Amino acid sequence: MPFAFVKTPWHLWLVGILGSLWNGFGCFDFTMTATRNAAYLKPFPEDMLAYIYALPWWVWGLWVIGVFGGLAGCLALLARRAVAVPLLTASFVGAFGSLIVGIKAEDAPVMEGTEFMPFVIVLIAAVHQVREGSSSDAVHERVSVSARMREPRVRWFLISA
Repeated sequence: MPFAFVKTPWHLWLVGILGSLWNGFGCFDFTMTATRNAAYLKPFPEDMLAYIYALPWWVWGLWVIGVFGGLAGCLALLARRAVAVPLLTASFVGAFGSLIVGIKAEDAPVMEGTEFMPFVIVLIAAVHQVREGSSSDAVHERVSVSARMREPRVRWFLISA
């Protein structure tokens, strides 16, 4: 059974690396906030911290799904694993849910210069979903071919050919 080698497109690496950095910082931000790291939270106004710590558990859950799902999805994308698509979809849902909560919250304090960030996050995720969602069969095919390339008999076949 012959196997074809599919070269990883350059944009997959770009999206995977930038997404990993972006979501890695999101994971760091969540961890520092959840652990109430004083040095990290020093620049935040007290009313902002009080608001964040008063959020219900499910809002924190959306945050976790958004950032950790995004990081795991981007790492899976770099590893060319099919699980990247559901992970990034879950991340999008978490980010979108957080955006809705933020928009509807009337008592939420605003930190100067950060009002646009939730929209940027959801826009980036939506563009990625539309782009990759339309070619999800191609993504799955590339992933499955890549997974087959890791099998010892396939490596032997390529070396001996």
